[in-house]
Amino acid sequence: MRVAFAFLITLLLRFHGCVSLNLEGVSLLTFRSNVEIDPFNALQDWDLRDEDPCKWNGVQCVDGRVEMLNLQGMKLGGILTPELGKLNNLKALVLSANNFTGTIPNEFGGLLMLELLDLRSNNLSGSIPSAIGDLPSLTCLLLSENKFEGANPSWMEKTCMNQKIDHWSKLKDKYLHGREEKIDDNLSTTTSYISEPGDDLHTVRRHLLQESKNLPAVPVSNAPLRAASVPSHGSGTFAATPHSSQSGQKKAPLAAANTLEKKLKRKPRPSKSWVKLIFTVIVPVTSVVFIIILVLIVAYGRSGTAIGPWRSGLSGELGKAFITGVPKLKRAELEAACEDFSNIIITYPNCTVFKGTLSSGVEIAVVSTKASSLFDWSDRSEFQFRNKIDTISRINHKNFVNLLGYCQEDDPFMRMMVFEYAPNGTLFEHLHVKEFEHLDWSARMRVIMGIAYCLQHMHDLKPVVVHPILQSSCIFLTEDYAAKIADLGIFSEPVGKKRIFLNYNKENSMKPTAYPESNVYSFGILLLEIISGRMPICEDDGLPILDWAVEHLKDRKSIKSLIDPSLKSIKDNELEIVCEVAKACVHEDCTRRPTMKQVAVSLREVFGIPPESASPRLSPLWWAELEILSVEAS
Repeated sequence: MRVAFAFLITLLLRFHGCVSLNLEGVSLLTFRSNVEIDPFNALQDWDLRDEDPCKWNGVQCVDGRVEMLNLQGMKLGGILTPELGKLNNLKALVLSANNFTGTIPNEFGGLLMLELLDLRSNNLSGSIPSAIGDLPSLTCLLLSENKFEGANPSWMEKTCMNQKIDHWSKLKDKYLHGREEKIDDNLSTTTSYISEPGDDLHTVRRHLLQESKNLPAVPVSNAPLRAASVPSHGSGTFAATPHSSQSGQKKAPLAAANTLEKKLKRKPRPSKSWVKLIFTVIVPVTSVVFIIILVLIVAYGRSGTAIGPWRSGLSGELGKAFITGVPKLKRAELEAACEDFSNIIITYPNCTVFKGTLSSGVEIAVVSTKASSLFDWSDRSEFQFRNKIDTISRINHKNFVNLLGYCQEDDPFMRMMVFEYAPNGTLFEHLHVKEFEHLDWSARMRVIMGIAYCLQHMHDLKPVVVHPILQSSCIFLTEDYAAKIADLGIFSEPVGKKRIFLNYNKENSMKPTAYPESNVYSFGILLLEIISGRMPICEDDGLPILDWAVEHLKDRKSIKSLIDPSLKSIKDNELEIVCEVAKACVHEDCTRRPTMKQVAVSLREVFGIPPESASPRLSPLWWAELEILSVEAS
């Protein structure tokens, strides 16, 4: 079957005019035809009948052109096809943590727009094509944990690319604090600068991040956005499919035995002075350190009775199944990014939101609980914290404020989540605060579509993800005024509650407080708020917006009375559909409310705004620094 599919794709490449799928889609289908293993069905929605590939899982587009392919951690098995080199607009190719074999195609040298190439943790072999060294836009090259052979390509010595090759590059002397030791030039996938001392790692990482490019969000121009028929759910952060537990899985072999043997044979024998130094100084010191560590471990083990059920009960149980796909960050890194946590955006009863800036200029939002010690942090709080990370990390949508990482430290106590930062405030502020920029009808409709697509995606997940408190203050706007839904119910339990060491009913704690039908209802209220500019509860008469709007919704002739007086250039047919959808969403009988998929389809038919046009424009490299920041914690 796979051979027949590959043959069909080959025919399509020759007779492209006979099908509606564009050339980028055909190239991706050729890649798919060479994927023999797909345990998560990551490529199941790659359909030959689609007009373009922008809605396919892992594919991200801008203006209908494929700019990112992210299939990280999908455990795909097969070979990399040369046709991937035909994706002329590709800026990021992320295929790490899979089981691809064979060599890197020479055709990858034709990806002139490529900025990020991440092929780590596969079983690739052979040599690295020299054409990769000539790529003009390449900023980040990640190739560790493969089986490459041969010496470093000459272009690695002539360019700074070897400084950006992650665990696999050699370090230049200036990054090693003046060390004079030479690192073997022979290429080995086992080589890793992570094994250097902490100070060296910190210096290397900081220098790398200062040099790395990071594209800011690009505002949408006034030109009309090209309508594509396909959604694009990924955000470039983490895979939407939950990662399977990797405990017990063996890592890919770090190098062939014969390669290591040859390397060892080429190394000169140490001088007698060095041998003497080793036996007189290094060995005794190492032995003393080992004994001290052993004593501390034994002492810590004996003190286990004083730790209480917190360590061995719920926390230990959750630790086994905790999310591994989200970077765990150090407090020091976040402290530096947030200027000692002095840059406060907003304060809630149970948490504080800080604004941070990474060294590359990328802005982040850091949400921290107000609990200051483990005494104030109950078992239930810890369960909710970890469960929230699990849930939010699965959403992974361009119109959601996606999770970038988390911080979990006990001394000093810290529970934080790191999110994308949307710089243009909330939808509530733009609708009701005069100091914020006014949104015209087209901008509001784009916001509506972004919210609808995101909610549809959340409700389509297995298990379903429901937003707990959907309202305009939870909708943030990006630089180009695209909507991003935020979950502000992160730390919902009151702070200062005494620690509970007894078991509680975990099943009850996992019961949802909201349902898809309640999200649909809230979306209907949002529609009324967006088109009317009226607050959910009017400040003048205290009347809920639905009670005020219901009479106008019953009569088509009076629906124009719902419109915000400041809005102009409103199309009657669009207004009618919005009102019809809003009326259906707030139906008293929740079983008769439409699904978010039905809502999105109805609105798209009249607005003509596809998912990619409702999404913000983001660089595929915005998350690269977070991955490096998490190295120390891993």
